[in-house]
Amino acid sequence: MAWINNNTFATANEGDYENEDGEEGGSRGFTNFNTHGKVVYESAESFELWLASMGHYNEGRSENNGCEPEAVEVGVYNKNQTLLFVGSERCNAVGVYDVSKSDKPKPLQVLPTGIGPEGLKAIPQRNLFVASTEEMDLAEDGIPTMINIYQLKKGTSAYPMIASLADDNGVPLPWVALSGLAADPENPNTLYAVSDSFLAEGFIIPSHYR
Repeated sequence: MAWINNNTFATANEGDYENEDGEEGGSRGFTNFNTHGKVVYESAESFELWLASMGHYNEGRSENNGCEPEAVEVGVYNKNQTLLFVGSERCNAVGVYDVSKSDKPKPLQVLPTGIGPEGLKAIPQRNLFVASTEEMDLAEDGIPTMINIYQLKKGTSAYPMIASLADDNGVPLPWVALSGLAADPENPNTLYAVSDSFLAEGFIIPSHYR
């Protein structure tokens, strides 16, 4: 958990639990409470859908707690901008929200991380530090544990470079591991993406700009 201000705090609802009947459960989002224990904001599925729109959803976790928000951190930048950071253990990303002026967090950017970003530390004078604590062996060149350092700057975000829009039901087109992009020769508002061999079955994904 992390304090947003003197009256509100945020919790990362990883939610690994098992009750007395052996039933397991968990959560896919985060919650903001006031000091009386009242919920002032519940992200529900919105955090996970945001990650999915940017190619960060781990489909293998769909039946087991999804993206698993593992950590939250808060930092005040430029004296008056309060940012909430939410780390997703299973989707290898940190969601950045502006919580300066409202109980409802405003999503700003998703930051890519190493595997399992469980440690977040915001030091406004020295950026944001994220510790990813898991590693993966892939033949000789694996993915090691790492610390990522992010700096707040003005201007257009450098990441992500591509994100899908939501449909009429508010659900984005999920995607992962794109190996090719091609514009429609007749419709400049349509882009075709091709998944690579990382997936068991390849796909052609048409995307439409609005």
